[in-house]
This record gives sequence, C-alpha cells and structure tokens, in this order.
Amino acid sequence: MIRFFSIFLGLFFIVPLTAEAKRTFTTIKAYAEKFSANPLKLTITPVSQQDVLLNWFSNGRAMSPQIAVRSSRQGREIYYYKPKQNALAAFNFGVSDFQSGNYYDALRKFKTALQLDPNFYKVYLFIGDTFFMKGQYKEAIKFFNKLLEKNPIDYMANLYLADSYWKLGELAKAKKYLIRSLILNVRNGEAWGKLRGLGELMGFAVDNNRFIPLVVMDEKSKLVKVADGIWKNYGLCKGVWRGDSDFFTKKTSISSYKHTIAEEFECVVNLLEGISLEKKTNPNLKVPLGIRRLQLIASRGDLYGLVVMELYLPQNPLMAALISEKEMENLTLYIDKYILIKPHGQHKIFREERKRVLSSL
Repeated sequence: MIRFFSIFLGLFFIVPLTAEAKRTFTTIKAYAEKFSANPLKLTITPVSQQDVLLNWFSNGRAMSPQIAVRSSRQGREIYYYKPKQNALAAFNFGVSDFQSGNYYDALRKFKTALQLDPNFYKVYLFIGDTFFMKGQYKEAIKFFNKLLEKNPIDYMANLYLADSYWKLGELAKAKKYLIRSLILNVRNGEAWGKLRGLGELMGFAVDNNRFIPLVVMDEKSKLVKVADGIWKNYGLCKGVWRGDSDFFTKKTSISSYKHTIAEEFECVVNLLEGISLEKKTNPNLKVPLGIRRLQLIASRGDLYGLVVMELYLPQNPLMAALISEKEMENLTLYIDKYILIKPHGQHKIFREERKRVLSSL
C-alpha cells in the first residue's frame, strides 16, 4: 500500500494543508521542533526509579520521595534524592510530631534534618506546612518559596503556596500558583478540586469539556481503531507515527518510539483538515462539542496550549520539567482563556459568596 504525503515546513501530513493551516503552522513550528526531541533532553537518574518518579505525580502529598531537577549535558535531569540516614531519622520523627499536632517539636526536628543534610530540601515543604498549620501563612510562604528556589518543578510547593495566599485573601495569587501546580502535574486531582472551589469565589468555572481523541491503539498489532469516521485522519496519522519505525526515526532522530508533541500537532491538524475537506462535500456534517472547541482554539492560534496541556502532559507528566518560565506563562494564559470559563448569569452570586468568605477569614 502506498501512502501519499504533502510536505510543509518539514512536517508530513496525510491530507493537503489549507492556507489557514499553513498560517497556523508558521507560528507553532518552532514549538513542534523544540519539543519533538523532548525524550532526548530529559535524563532520569537512575532509570530504575522511573516508576517511583511517576508515582510521585499520582500520590501527591508529603510521604512521596524527594524528586528534583538539575542541569545535565543533555538538558535537564530528574533524579531521586536519597537523604543521609541521620537526617531522614530526624525528619521522620518530625513527621510523627506533625501528625500528632505537636508543631513546636516538629519544627525543631525538621530544622535539625535540614542542618544534617542541606540537600534534603524537601524538608522546606514540611517546615512551611507546619507554619501553615499554626496559622503563620506569611512565614509558610517563605519556606515554600525557598523550596522552589532549590527545586522549581515541585508542584506540591506551588499547591501549598496557593493554599497560603488563599488564607491571606490574596485570591489572584492563589489562582496563579494553583495553575502552576497543574502545569507541573496535570494529573493532580487535588489542585483541580481547589481550582473549582476558588472559581466559586472568583467567578469562574473549570470547563470539563477537554479534547479527548476517540482513538485506541493496539500496541501488539499497531492497528488504530477509531470511534467513527470523524476521527479517521487522526487515526491514520497515529498509525503512521507509531507503526512506521523508519518514519518516526527520520522525524525525531530517536531510535525507538516515544510520544512527542510533534506527533500530536500533526495528528490534530490532520483531524482538522480532514473535517474541513469532508465539510466541502457534506455541509451538514456534525462534529462533537470537543472538536468544535478544538476548531475554535486552532482558529485563534492557540493550538500549542491545547496539545501540551490536554494531549501531551497528561501522558508524559515528567516532561513538565522541561517547561521554561516563558512557556509556563503561555500555558497559564491558555488555561485562563480556555479551561477557566465564566458562567453566565451567576456573577452576582459569585461576588456575594466571595465577600462572605473573605469577611470570615
């Protein structure tokens, strides 16, 4: 079977690109090229700890190990830190006091752990959380920020910063750090829940209508199954990326398959182009709400945010370690624009509830 591709800006497409799609790719090409080599820019040390690292994104709170990021020759390195035994012992005694509500002794033991092992900086999270439990929110913020200076990918520090600012009534800052926490770990259910609660005070809701492709890949046969004809071109694209090793290696310079942002860009554009061509022969074609939302976002030139936040990071949370501060700002704007929405006709209720809660703090 012979496959035909049209070529634009070094990217391959199963359907010919329209002028609108070409304009879109003029703006996002740099992103696709930069992230297509993602797996090559991130080292996991040791590799045997990858499951431990991934569990960090699921378990959430305190008892998870210290996972941190540092510079490496390839780009960035995520590593699992094993603290000194005497520092770990002092830390564990501190955790016991913390859980018993004995915050004075907990603080003393946490600070001892940090003195014994200054690189055991996950302890900053517990020191900050202890001050938080004591109602000393400004002091808590200092220690959460100290942790982020040492380890900028710590999503829990961002989450706890949001809690602290919320308690202080600084809701805009609480929202900022909740969003940053989500970008660093889009699987963080606690942060999503808190963002919904914050929305009740600030007058926004979290849109649950995300883009979820109705496509299933059989890993053994490499066949792609689609829910219906709407997803045909997305499925064809996925089949080429995952089933044709020569094609994948040529596109990414990676010897074996890894999920990349470039793949998702191409397949999403193939989906949009396929629907556009189908509508020319079938003007009454109906598409699901999720795809209509995708079309709107693409028409506004914001496809990058959707691909990263809704398709790539949910499957590859460790890759958040590669996000630069500028990209963090861009993704924050995307979330604010397309995931946090303002419900109609309820603004007065929101304002009154916000005023009531703030007055009770």
